[in-house]
Parts: sequence; C-alpha cells; structure tokens
Amino acid sequence: MRNLLTITIEAHGYQVVATACNVKDRQLPYAWAQKGKLPDTEYLPKDHRRRTHYAEAIAKLAGAKRKDFL
Repeated sequence: MRNLLTITIEAHGYQVVATACNVKDRQLPYAWAQKGKLPDTEYLPKDHRRRTHYAEAIAKLAGAKRKDFL
C-alpha cells in the first residue's frame, strides 16, 4: 500500500528515517513502510509514557504535518 508514509520512507531511505526517529534499528522504518502505517504507540494520549513521536520526525523530513502520517 503506497501512501505518504511509504513514499517518504522510500524516498529518504530506511537509515535516514531511523536516525530522524531516533531508533537504532533501520528495520523499523522498513516494517512501517510494509504495513503502510506507524505503530499504535503514535495514537496514545500526549501524556502517556509509551507514546512515540515518529510522525513528527518523519513530517519534518517530508515538509509535511504530523497528521498527514497518522
């Protein structure tokens, strides 16, 4: 499934996206691209300790908004 997330990850490369998201394993962006979505932790409440902020980091790479990736 090609969507903005997949296109952005493929355009910038897995390692660049992993670095921007502050994750060590470049397989994570690969998995997100394959699924066409970010992990469910992106949707947790703002004050939840497990919430991730990958959409914000990827949005900066793409020159888009966080909501475009959710």
